Amino acid sequence: MSLSRCGREDGSLKPEINVVPLVDVSLVLLVIFMVTATFIKTSGLRLILPAASATISAAKQNDIVVEVDRQGAFALGGQRMSDQELGRQLGQLARDRGVDVQVNVRGDSRAEYGKIVRVLSLSRDAGFRRMVVATRVADRTDGGQR
Repeated sequence: MSLSRCGREDGSLKPEINVVPLVDVSLVLLVIFMVTATFIKTSGLRLILPAASATISAAKQNDIVVEVDRQGAFALGGQRMSDQELGRQLGQLARDRGVDVQVNVRGDSRAEYGKIVRVLSLSRDAGFRRMVVATRVADRTDGGQR
């Protein structure tokens, strides 16, 4: 048996799979995934949502999300605002996006009930027809109590 440069005794080339381009493409895809994962929209306020045994699907990308923290402060798109400003902003969104867009109200479980009702009322006044109060799935162990 003699050693040859081509890899075979008859001088033909030995077929090889070059994995370097595969690794390069995989690393580029990994970097793209890691960069885009940091742009996931997060809440502007720290909330503890009330628990419910039945939930619906999460908010869609084009839905409007209004948040109420435990002090009763309103936020739309992560920006805090007064209830008058929230009413103006909701009216503008109703004109821009249409009234069939869903308004998701994310209220802290420790917020006053009247503040949640105020957001629902402002949404209705702006013309929206679909409003949802966001909840979290209740734990089986504590019955959703915290």
